[in-house]
Amino acid sequence: MSDSKEEALRTALQSVLAGLPEDYPSRYAELVKMSHVFHQEIAKSLEPAIAVQAKAAEVPDLAERRSQVTRLNEDLRRLHLALRCPKTQRPAILIADIRTNREGETEGLRFRLQVHGEAGKTFKSFSSNGLPPLDLMEDAVRIETFSRSLRKP
Repeated sequence: MSDSKEEALRTALQSVLAGLPEDYPSRYAELVKMSHVFHQEIAKSLEPAIAVQAKAAEVPDLAERRSQVTRLNEDLRRLHLALRCPKTQRPAILIADIRTNREGETEGLRFRLQVHGEAGKTFKSFSSNGLPPLDLMEDAVRIETFSRSLRKP
C-alpha cells in the first residue's frame, strides 16, 4: 500500500471512530459490528486472488503441498479469516494429506478441511481429491480458557 493510500485509510478510519459513543459497552458493541463488516469485506476482496494462489498447492509432492497449504492458512490467520467448511459452515483450515484405502494402502493425495466443534475439539469435516471450495469467512473468536479462574468462588 502506498503511503498516500495508507494515510487516506487512516484519516477515513479516524473519522468513523470519532463518531463512536463514549461509554465502553456501546463503543465496544459498535467496534464489534465494524470488525465484522471489515472482515467480511476483506474476505470478499481476497477470494478471487486466493483461488488462484491455492492452485499452487495442487502439486503431486506431499511436502510441497503441505508447505503451500501451511502458507495459505498462515496468511488467512494473519487477516483473521478462515475457509468456510461447505459441510458445517464453520471456520476451517486446509490440510494436505494422504488418501488411503480400507487396507491402509496409499491411493494418492487429498485435501481436507479441519474445523473446531462446539466443544472446541477439532475434527475432519470434509475431504476431496482436488481443492475444496475456497469460500472465506471471518475466523472464530478464540476462547480464552486460561484467563478464567479454574476455581469456583
